[in-house]
Amino acid sequence: MKKVCFFVTLVASCYAQSLKDILIPPISSIVYDRHGKVIGYLYKDQFRLYVRYEDIPENVIKALISAEDERFFEHKGIDYKGIARAAFEDLKSLSIKRLYHSF
Repeated sequence: MKKVCFFVTLVASCYAQSLKDILIPPISSIVYDRHGKVIGYLYKDQFRLYVRYEDIPENVIKALISAEDERFFEHKGIDYKGIARAAFEDLKSLSIKRLYHSF
């Protein structure tokens, strides 16, 4: 059994992404000429550039927050109201599923 577990772990580790790749996606490289002028970009799958928070227009931040989480600046990362609402909705949908399965 130990050999099977070792083999499964070995195979799974070959296909798993590293935590670094997940948390820090690769950004594009900027190519400059000798005078400091940008002459191109190097990237693999997606064109990505790092943007500081201060450089993002305020309207873009507000649009993202309104679409994702309107109370983002109030709950400091954990939205207990949102978690409770989601749990209630899950329980409510679960009871409806059970009701239909009983017929």
